[in-house]
Amino acid sequence: MSRGIGRKWRMAPGENAKWWDECRSNGCILIGWEEVAEEMAKRGSDLKAVNTKSDMKGLFAEVYGKKGRGAGGWSQVWKFVHEMKPGDIVVAKTGRHQILGIGIVTSDYIPPNSPEHPLKGNHEWRGARKVDWRIITDEPISVNLNLGAVTLVEEGMWDEIVKACKEKGIDVHERLWGQNGSTLQRGESELSGYFTARGFRFASEQIATFYAALKVKGFVILSGLSGTGKTKLAELFADLLCPNCRAAPKAKRDQNECTHLFLSVRPDWRDGKPLLGYYNPLTERYESTPLLRLLLRARADYEQNRENAYPYFVILDEMNLSHVEYYFADFLSVLESGRDEKGWTKEPLRLHSFKQVVRDRDDQEIPPELHLPPNLYFVGTVNIDETTYMFSPKVLDRAFTIEFRDVSFGDYPTSESGDDKEIAEQIGEALLRDLRNGGKFCAVATNKQDIRQALNALGKHKEELEKLNQVLQPYDLHFGYRVLDEIALFVQYAKSLPEVVGKPLSDDEALDYAVLVKVLPKFHGPRQKLEKPLWHVMNWCLKNPISDLKPNELVQKVWEQLSDSSDQKQLSGESVAEVLSRWNDSKTKFRHPATARKALQMLRQLYETGFASFAQ
Repeated sequence: MSRGIGRKWRMAPGENAKWWDECRSNGCILIGWEEVAEEMAKRGSDLKAVNTKSDMKGLFAEVYGKKGRGAGGWSQVWKFVHEMKPGDIVVAKTGRHQILGIGIVTSDYIPPNSPEHPLKGNHEWRGARKVDWRIITDEPISVNLNLGAVTLVEEGMWDEIVKACKEKGIDVHERLWGQNGSTLQRGESELSGYFTARGFRFASEQIATFYAALKVKGFVILSGLSGTGKTKLAELFADLLCPNCRAAPKAKRDQNECTHLFLSVRPDWRDGKPLLGYYNPLTERYESTPLLRLLLRARADYEQNRENAYPYFVILDEMNLSHVEYYFADFLSVLESGRDEKGWTKEPLRLHSFKQVVRDRDDQEIPPELHLPPNLYFVGTVNIDETTYMFSPKVLDRAFTIEFRDVSFGDYPTSESGDDKEIAEQIGEALLRDLRNGGKFCAVATNKQDIRQALNALGKHKEELEKLNQVLQPYDLHFGYRVLDEIALFVQYAKSLPEVVGKPLSDDEALDYAVLVKVLPKFHGPRQKLEKPLWHVMNWCLKNPISDLKPNELVQKVWEQLSDSSDQKQLSGESVAEVLSRWNDSKTKFRHPATARKALQMLRQLYETGFASFAQ
């Protein structure tokens, strides 16, 4: 089992840990609220049969009274019965500050009086799960922060627990998974390791940026060098989240049941018909498309399941082979119309002019308009050459643009490992829990309360962004409120990545990548337009930005810091390339090295050809 993939739970084995000795000796953990279990036994059933949260809540209200002591325990029992899974981690605790043991769940929920119950008839009204207790302490280990008083909660202090155990000489990761219990390379996350096992190598920062951007916006453009795995990143990620792909071998998958769709953009796409279809007056039928059918499945899933719906992905390969503003215009407008309180877009896609539904060739109902649900994500891939079109600021303003240019043959995987269905299932479930975001999915980008919290959390970085915007404004390259909102949310998510995705970015790293993918993509033009603003960006990125610069001093002063030379005459495409060639040394001068490096690459373009663009 790959380490760290399952969920982590904190649980009290009875009040004041009164059942701990039995649980430890018999390899299990117990849940109380026996009055509810007794009531289910009278009905000839058990808690596994209570399959919705509202039913569980109603059962507890019936047994204890709506406000009686114990009625609020329904959510904890629900988690124990339905959400905890084999492979998850359980931290046994007592009181508010002490842990007793840590183990791995090895069974599904076991009802009272089941022949498989580890304590047989000793706890006839308490359900159980089997646990392989890997860490059992002679004396309780104190954790500095308050563990809380509830019986069962998803663990939010894992790092503190690992640290407290380490101070007692216990290596939690080694005891749980062993030194060789993971195939991951040093510093590699489960998601990164999974991509590597499939034969593709992506930098941890690329994965973190891609994931945080998806959570904020749901519209991501992957640009850069051809053959770097842009399309495979999107496909592999969507596969992990698709229940159809995880359940069936590739050759036997029914594409009509998948939660993702791959579309190759064609140069002759001039309007939305290739994506959404059209009504045919000759046949009096609607000519549906695979994308429209996917949208209808996503809508139905969200209507029926809300926070438990699956995310749906549309992958537009070589998105700029045609003008995006032509074939994707309707989506751009609808996605920016805002969301209502349930997450639906306020404006719908217009499918046909009839007031009633029409039917397509498969007799499926096609409504006149379609509001998009929040569980819908778009990923486009871009290659730049003479056959493609550049994106307009309108498109770039509405997306996160991530560049793939760095290539390292040394750590490139030479072969794929065999499929590991269990690992894929666990990674997928961990991603699903986080992406669902309590039912908000990517609609959080229009949730004003979340945005306010993210803006407040920016702290001093908000002032940094204001300074950047001020120096870019004279060149018409500044950004608006929407970009600021999305940068704030990106920083928040990049700083709190789930463990399965990778190590969270620091404050400075998160802001660095936010500016890189939201501000710099709009830089496109000749030297007269871009040279000064790019040097302003370089200055902003420095650990010690130069203030009170006169316009004619900007280039000289920043170049002097960067090249350790006061001779501006040395500045050329070749000299900039030399700085880039020793970037490991140069980047130590910057607080935001990723943005600085891209700005420097664009400056090299300017001095070599007189023109530069973010997308190369």
